[in-house]
Amino acid sequence: METTLSRTAVAARSATLMAYVVAIVGAGAATLTLRDGAIADTVLVLATTLGVAALLAATSTLLRGLRDVERRLTRIEDDLGSAAR
Repeated sequence: METTLSRTAVAARSATLMAYVVAIVGAGAATLTLRDGAIADTVLVLATTLGVAALLAATSTLLRGLRDVERRLTRIEDDLGSAAR
């Protein structure tokens, strides 16, 4: 069960990191499109990349919640196992 917990933690951290990367890349891309004077494209790029970053951040939050549930279930299983002996 411990490998599942560590994999979930790694997935949550990866999703957080990817959210930051997507937001930074989106800001850079929006800056480049704004230089060209394409305001509609700038808004589209910002909305898309920040939306993806928000979804990744939400995924990270859900994965951390799942990790906490897994930890609690492991503790309950351990308690039930020790009570049955």
